[in-house]
Amino acid sequence: MNTIPSIESILLQVHQSLELPPYTSKQKASFAQLKRPLSRHFEQMNEILDGIYRALEIHNDESACADLSNHIVNFALFQKALELKTWTFNADAKQVIWQLVSHSYVPGIARFMAFWNLDDITDKGMPGGAFLVFANRNRRSLESNDACRASLCLASRLNWYSIR
Repeated sequence: MNTIPSIESILLQVHQSLELPPYTSKQKASFAQLKRPLSRHFEQMNEILDGIYRALEIHNDESACADLSNHIVNFALFQKALELKTWTFNADAKQVIWQLVSHSYVPGIARFMAFWNLDDITDKGMPGGAFLVFANRNRRSLESNDACRASLCLASRLNWYSIR
């Protein structure tokens, strides 16, 4: 039975993917299998995270490091709950990873990146602050104290196309 990877093995994989100085096989195995004393485990975890922060060039920005650390802790809690509550039976390792990537990791990373980019305009040419597939409140009703009026998605699209 294939298992869901632990947060330690994921961090080691990210560490290796960023081409950071490698750990020995013994160090990797003892870290990933939680066979070290807790103090040494935390020390290696901090080394790995520091290496990742340096590779991403955010190590000088305290708020970015703190924010990313917070997200990593939340991901670790999610990953552990997923690991404990999921039974993979006869699934192939590729099937397990594919399901995790497509249903957990990519949506989670997309959500994380969306929150980090809220202040930046990432969709130039698109209507600012409005979704073309959902009903929106009419801008005129937002500016005045009139009763709110909804603009349906088709009307929103037609208005946007006519402006362009």
